[in-house]
Amino acid sequence: MNHATVTTGWITASWIVLAVALAIPLASRAQSSEGQPATPGIAERCRALMTTTPEDLPDTPSITILTPEHEATTYGNLVVVQVEPTNFTFGEGRHWHVWVNGALQGMVYQPTTVLNLPPGTYEICALLGDAEHQDLGIPDGVLVTVADAGAGTPTAAPPPGALTPQTEPENSLLRVVLILVLGAFAAGGGWWVGRRLPKKR
Repeated sequence: MNHATVTTGWITASWIVLAVALAIPLASRAQSSEGQPATPGIAERCRALMTTTPEDLPDTPSITILTPEHEATTYGNLVVVQVEPTNFTFGEGRHWHVWVNGALQGMVYQPTTVLNLPPGTYEICALLGDAEHQDLGIPDGVLVTVADAGAGTPTAAPPPGALTPQTEPENSLLRVVLILVLGAFAAGGGWWVGRRLPKKR
């Protein structure tokens, strides 16, 4: 086996690893669905964040963001997000996920959480999650503008017991392990293909 064959195999393996690494996050976000009547654009984008597409049945669990209201302006960096589930109760591992501008902030095991956001405009999505951290039910979303505290009446202090969202490291760890396993498989495949290519003389 000559140097050109080995190089071709490693280049092939590198392209496969890159394609897999890019495809995993895109595939986990690419979901099509219909939006809710209240905020159709945001609701559709919130559904696209889900790992599974929910069925719209009468007893399908759902979550509603009570505060802040859609298109509200809050003053100060602390944004209190309060939700209400339907056909779903928190506890025994059941929780909800809070997303801000398409980025997962973490999981919450109670109806209220606090986000620390600098001034700006944000899309906040709430998605129900089961004990295995799988998304389920109908999500909800709101558009919120966070203004400097001095620009208006400061938002009321968070209620006692309201916590910031908890991170879910096992999801990112699983993705890293999956990428490493697929990368090793792709490298082995590239080596195998490189060994079988005709050798140049």
